[in-house]
Amino acid sequence: MTAGTFSGGEGTITVTNTIKKSDTGSGGWSNATSGLTYELKAGDDSKFFRATSRATDEAEQSLNSNSSVVGPVTTPVPPTTIGDVTATVNDLEYDLDTAPALTVLMNDPMPVAVTISGDADATYKWASRSEYPLLVSEQASSIILTLPQAGQCTVTCEIKDTNASDSPKSLIFNFWVVDAKTWAELQAKAE
Repeated sequence: MTAGTFSGGEGTITVTNTIKKSDTGSGGWSNATSGLTYELKAGDDSKFFRATSRATDEAEQSLNSNSSVVGPVTTPVPPTTIGDVTATVNDLEYDLDTAPALTVLMNDPMPVAVTISGDADATYKWASRSEYPLLVSEQASSIILTLPQAGQCTVTCEIKDTNASDSPKSLIFNFWVVDAKTWAELQAKAE
């Protein structure tokens, strides 16, 4: 908002500025602050604002000038955050920093869960790289993942919230998918 301009008067003219607010924009104006700077508060939603400049000369003659009315205003929504992200695969913690390849059995449904520490209302998009035929139970933070083809598989999870200051975040999960015969051989070696 800008101050009013004045001409005329006797001697030195003193101009004071205030920002006023109203519920209707057509009356019931009250002082919000002196000066021309005002930071909106939560209670200001749907209010109307205008600047009032008052010029007073040395003879104590006064004149007011009002700016155009602005509003109704809405206070900005504070940004949310996704925050830190942790993940589990088959109920075991998965290291998202190094994304190690986990050996898993082909066609064996496994739970995969992603947890955020922030307050974002996030959406989750699971996908695979290199056209791997990924089977995902749903696009959510906790899913059932089935890998139907032997070989290497990289799965990504994109976490988004348009109101989050740290959105989007992308996660990578690496798997080495083996058939039942190879799985049995690996299990035998482990024993």
